[in-house]
Amino acid sequence: MGWADFAVKKLQEGEPAIIKPTGNSMKGLIKSGSKVTVGPIELDEIDVGAIVLCKVKGKQYLHLVKSIDQGT
Repeated sequence: MGWADFAVKKLQEGEPAIIKPTGNSMKGLIKSGSKVTVGPIELDEIDVGAIVLCKVKGKQYLHLVKSIDQGT
């Protein structure tokens, strides 16, 4: 179970969700504890500079997209 499970469920249903992430990994972009609205998006709509809610090794993160591998 992760801190954003309720948001992931809403996103899977095609609905936006409001989360309040904590920590300093997004310092300068998102203040710890601020309300952030996340919405569903298709993979091909993600651009460099986007902030996405993702899961890495079972943990949920907000992540700044710095590059995109087009998978040749």
